[in-house]
Amino acid sequence: MNLNKYTELREKFKVKNYEKKHKDVDSWLYRFSFFGNAASIFFAYFLIHPLLKGKLEIYIDNSTIVEWLSLIVTIGVLCIFEILKRKVFAIFSADYVSNRNKITGAGLGFAIGSLIIIACSYYFSINGALKLATSSESKNEIVKIDIKKQIDSLNMLYFDFKKQYQADNERLRNTNTELREKITQLPPSYRSTINNYNLIIKDNLATIEFNNNEINKLDKELNSKILELKKVQEEESKRNIETDKSSYLIFFSITTVIELLIVVGIFYREVFNYKIFQENEPKFEMIYKKKERYSILLKYAFKKGEIHQDQRVISASRLYDLVKVAYGSGFFTPKNIEDFYSEMTHLGVFKIVQKKRYAAMSYDESLRLLDKLHDTDVN
Repeated sequence: MNLNKYTELREKFKVKNYEKKHKDVDSWLYRFSFFGNAASIFFAYFLIHPLLKGKLEIYIDNSTIVEWLSLIVTIGVLCIFEILKRKVFAIFSADYVSNRNKITGAGLGFAIGSLIIIACSYYFSINGALKLATSSESKNEIVKIDIKKQIDSLNMLYFDFKKQYQADNERLRNTNTELREKITQLPPSYRSTINNYNLIIKDNLATIEFNNNEINKLDKELNSKILELKKVQEEESKRNIETDKSSYLIFFSITTVIELLIVVGIFYREVFNYKIFQENEPKFEMIYKKKERYSILLKYAFKKGEIHQDQRVISASRLYDLVKVAYGSGFFTPKNIEDFYSEMTHLGVFKIVQKKRYAAMSYDESLRLLDKLHDTDVN
């Protein structure tokens, strides 16, 4: 270990400065909370926008106006809702932290309001996320259309296959009908011809039966393929639904983490601010009180701005008498007045000319100097 490493570790473990140790955590959590607000708006959009758009379409015929109006109103309302959530929860958090993690009567309303607003935000986000995650309906509709096209193609293909057998059967039936008519017209003495016609009819019937069997085979084959396609459709639909269920879990987790980011980021910012206030109160309170007292003394010394640059100001004893009357004998001491004049003279607010004190700058300039003087970091 070298000295630089030791210095780094000493800063990490020995220095008891809450602000230095937790500043980065506070900064990043607070930034993440704004990311959470943006994500919450994004997911809630998919729930609110379709509902609003559907209502507007009833009253407005122009689809472009409906689309833009629903878009602007949805995003605007959700942004206002998220800002309100941040403000209300920040007020509750500050009250809760400053009262040592207790809900006071004054803070109860903000606690209930925060809970309601956060619950509504979570509901909007999670339902919007679920709508975004739900893709099975559209996917299954595409699968259904595709399977229907394949079934229609098979029906047309097998119709062509059966058509030749059906046409052959029609021709053979017509031939048999003609032969039977001829047989009825022949005299009994034409036995040989009649027997030949009957043999032809018999052969035709056998062919028709064969063709019917082939048609039945084709029908069974077609039905089998259609059942396979429907089975594929059913399996694909189930798979899409299962994918949706997995997506639901993922999006549920995402929206939950998002809401936690917002809540934790805002709450930790109030905890951080209160902690550094407590840590720095002993150092800054003296400065604050001194600045407050010097502001009062400047007001009386300059007569609220009536005394201008290079004009004489009142003496220390006279200034003490004035503030004693205004604020009581315990608020200022003669030494406070002497220290005030001494320090302000050293800073150039006043100047001594022939043992008399004059204003070296205007009243407004002296106030700005006082603000600038104490607007510094105290470590």
